[in-house]
Amino acid sequence: TFAHEKATGTFETLLTTPVSDAQVVLAKFAGSFLFFLIAFLPALSYPFILEHYAHRPMEVDSRAIISLGIGIGLFGAFFMALGCFASSLTRSQIVAAMITFAAGTGLYITGYLSDLPPSNPQWWHHLLRHTSMLRHMEDFSTGILDTRHVLLYLSLTGIFLFLTYKSVESRRWK
Repeated sequence: TFAHEKATGTFETLLTTPVSDAQVVLAKFAGSFLFFLIAFLPALSYPFILEHYAHRPMEVDSRAIISLGIGIGLFGAFFMALGCFASSLTRSQIVAAMITFAAGTGLYITGYLSDLPPSNPQWWHHLLRHTSMLRHMEDFSTGILDTRHVLLYLSLTGIFLFLTYKSVESRRWK
């Protein structure tokens, strides 16, 4: 993480290598995202293993499994980008983890806040409903691959990677 690089004093060395800041950010993101995928991908096989070894015949909806896998992959990419950004802001890995956890928990809670009775500003209720990660995962888990959700996660991932790039780039001038 960037926080670890700063804490150990290797961040300056990293910035003097013959690669651009964007390449550094993308490499850090790709490494963390690849680790996430390697840890997560075996879980996609569990329903098929269960189907094979079940005593009673059952049918697994492979489209729903694939859709959920894509959704969780996009969700993971977003959180990896958010974590990279938080890590670029601080020297402490623990603080970066807490920032990422707090932001993720806040986004998760919006799903529950959207279930409350609509408040006076109707636009606020609609905003909470449309940004609810719970609602997105419900769609992904039922096999609905809504392009709005895909674009939202890709956009958020891109935004946080761009913010990380700008944060790393600003360190060059300090």
